[in-house]
Amino acid sequence: MDFVPVPRAGGKQKSVAMFAFDTTDRVLRSGIRDATEKISAEMMASLDLEHIMRVVLENLATMSGANAGGICFLEDGHWVGQLGYGEYSDELIQELFIPYEEFPSGVTACNARQALASDDAENDERCNARLIELMKVKSSLIVPLVTGKKTIGSVWLTRTDRIHHFTEEQVRFATSVGSHAASAISNAKAYDKERRLKNLEEYRNAELDALYQVSQSIGRTQDIESLLQGALQTVVELDQFRLLNKGGIFLVQGENLELVCQSGSHDQEFLDLHKSLKVGDCLCGRAAFTGEMIHTTHSKTDIYHTISYAGMEDHGHVIVPLKAHDRVLGVMYLYLPADTILDDRSLGILLSIGSQLGVAIANAASYNGSRSPQE
Repeated sequence: MDFVPVPRAGGKQKSVAMFAFDTTDRVLRSGIRDATEKISAEMMASLDLEHIMRVVLENLATMSGANAGGICFLEDGHWVGQLGYGEYSDELIQELFIPYEEFPSGVTACNARQALASDDAENDERCNARLIELMKVKSSLIVPLVTGKKTIGSVWLTRTDRIHHFTEEQVRFATSVGSHAASAISNAKAYDKERRLKNLEEYRNAELDALYQVSQSIGRTQDIESLLQGALQTVVELDQFRLLNKGGIFLVQGENLELVCQSGSHDQEFLDLHKSLKVGDCLCGRAAFTGEMIHTTHSKTDIYHTISYAGMEDHGHVIVPLKAHDRVLGVMYLYLPADTILDDRSLGILLSIGSQLGVAIANAASYNGSRSPQE
């Protein structure tokens, strides 16, 4: 407070207390306090790792005046880029893979458990000169992510266009947010790991269940056509693939493909057009030729879906090669609703089923004393 003399009646003066706060600083401190509470509340209310990182990056950048930034995790002795902000794209930050000691400003900030400001980064010995040049850094603020005794990473906030002064208030704000962020990120990483393990377990269970059901259908007979018909019907009825009740299996016979079983309704025109199907023709022929699975979402716009007929509705396909001993013995074609995209997990299970059917075809041919298809 400053004491300002005020004239008193009769010419004498008295001292009156007049408050002379810097309202700009007061508003800034209030804004920073409110922002810290808001950020902390939003972080602690979520277990979505990417969302938490975005909240941390965007708010720290806004309050510090940075125009670029990124988050790095410390993994196996390296700073590994995760997400970017502003002038730094996610792709650019995700290319970062820096040995621990080669990011000295990050090491210093984490050891001190306090944000480290460098107004003139190009002339700061604590900064990695090569990294500063690569990322076009003029000024930087390194925010440690430390929880308990463990350093999990750091946030890098920069100005790439001009030298910028980070105030003491901004440094304190960044340190406070970094402390809260470390706990929230640590919790989200643990949750994310648990979720991925659960998804992996579900994937393995789904794969085992599908393979078991197909195996059961295969084991009921050694007649190839009956074996394949039972297996095909089992596959199209599996819920996890979202298949239409329509499909079939071709066996390779020299240069030709022979339709040996089908599920669902097939138009006579469809059957007639596929009587002379050759290896290399349309999607099924391409899968037989390459030995690779084909997944397409639109039959009417796929240039390799060369066989069409009047009244054919748009649909998607999964064409699964049936292989044994690195030879394609046939293909299983499955129908999908148009626009349906199967994830890698589902495609992996279908590939496993294709291998299982390929071996079953070879074994059945051997059991019946005949040659395998394609021989």
